[in-house]
Amino acid sequence: MARILFALLLCLALVSCNVLPSVIKTDHSYILVCTKDGRLTVLEDDDPLFARFDAEVLSDPYLARLLSIFENTTESFLATNTLSPLSQTIANHLVIVLDSASAGVLHRVKVYARGEPVPMELALGLGKEGQIDLAWARQNFARAMGFLLLELAGLKPERDAPVSELPIYEPTTPSWAFRAGFAAALESLYGQQHADLLRRLYQESADPAVRERLARYEAIPRNGLRYRFVNGTPTTELRPPEEAVRTPGVVAAFFYRLFQRTDTFYPQRYLLWFNAYEPEEIPYGKVLLVVNRLPRQKSLSIQAFIEAYVETFPAEKEVILKLAEEIFHP
Repeated sequence: MARILFALLLCLALVSCNVLPSVIKTDHSYILVCTKDGRLTVLEDDDPLFARFDAEVLSDPYLARLLSIFENTTESFLATNTLSPLSQTIANHLVIVLDSASAGVLHRVKVYARGEPVPMELALGLGKEGQIDLAWARQNFARAMGFLLLELAGLKPERDAPVSELPIYEPTTPSWAFRAGFAAALESLYGQQHADLLRRLYQESADPAVRERLARYEAIPRNGLRYRFVNGTPTTELRPPEEAVRTPGVVAAFFYRLFQRTDTFYPQRYLLWFNAYEPEEIPYGKVLLVVNRLPRQKSLSIQAFIEAYVETFPAEKEVILKLAEEIFHP
């Protein structure tokens, strides 16, 4: 009912602009899409894939929370009358493409609901080389949602993103380090809740791909990527601060600890933004609000984010500056 009311209010907000979003009706809290007859087709509510996706992916409480954060952030946009070019995405539940080429954010996709085309600015791809693989979808859900949440909050797609993503211990541009670091933090929070998964990865750590996953799951919480790597192996040499802020794994450690340390209090003027969030989601809502408020004329970086965070939540200035010192200037 809340989603229907939300969509109706969004329609009213946009009617003056002669822009009415198309709302895909569903009894679920997300929309599953697969390729049929050469086009992306919305699955019917009784399709068995919904039950499988619930059991094999969203049975994980943290992944279910990330879906809830997406839903509640869209409601925050309407409640605060925040302008966004993503009216279709905001009016609908999260669109998940199960047989995409890879896991990540999909842009400007056209899906077909009961034969009618519905354009969507953003969708979440969870496929593997064009196939449905729910184990893969579960493994990559948190990271892919990280990138999508940033774009939902207002970041435009990265123009200079690496053609193939670099390991998170490799320095890159400040902008990509911010995006990839945020996504890796969510991935690490997921991994830290699965001790059995970490044990299995340690047993397979001879595989370079497994070592990369371990770096995401295990090294980020202890800020282990603050040290330089040589040939994929950590050294005892600390990165200088200028390099640390450009290293996704170090930025990830900042977000990882920020999500765990920030409290649920916020200035009364932001009540409408936070009204939809559950208490445990408020730290995420704070970060997304700050991302939405980032000055567009400034280059994206973790330093710009920290400045905007202090401006948005001045009562937390000491906490966030102390955290930045701890992570980037140990």
